[in-house]
Amino acid sequence: RARLLANIDVEGSGAVVASADTEWMGGAYQFHWERDGSLTMQALMAAEPNQTLVDEKMEAYMGWVSKVQHIADPNGLDVRSEPKYHIPTGVPDSGPWCRPQKDGPGLRALALSKYGLALLAR
Repeated sequence: RARLLANIDVEGSGAVVASADTEWMGGAYQFHWERDGSLTMQALMAAEPNQTLVDEKMEAYMGWVSKVQHIADPNGLDVRSEPKYHIPTGVPDSGPWCRPQKDGPGLRALALSKYGLALLAR
């Protein structure tokens, strides 16, 4: 649990780091991956009994999502379909990777929708 929580809201940014490894294949691997971040937030909502903690983490995550969706995409795409972002800036990574990523946006929308429905149910 502590390790999971340590990877959520990294540096107060709202981002979810996929790996805290700074030496992966000779370079940092500290990105917010859209798909992994949304799946992590869904797991948090499903498994964390402390609703106040869930709310804090989801508020931070929503702030992150809003931030990255308003950053110009250096790859010339709709920024919402980028697979990974730098933490804490939110700038999309320009390294080689499959673009656009089609599962990340849908999973992000699902995580946010589930949280919205949970709020309405209270």
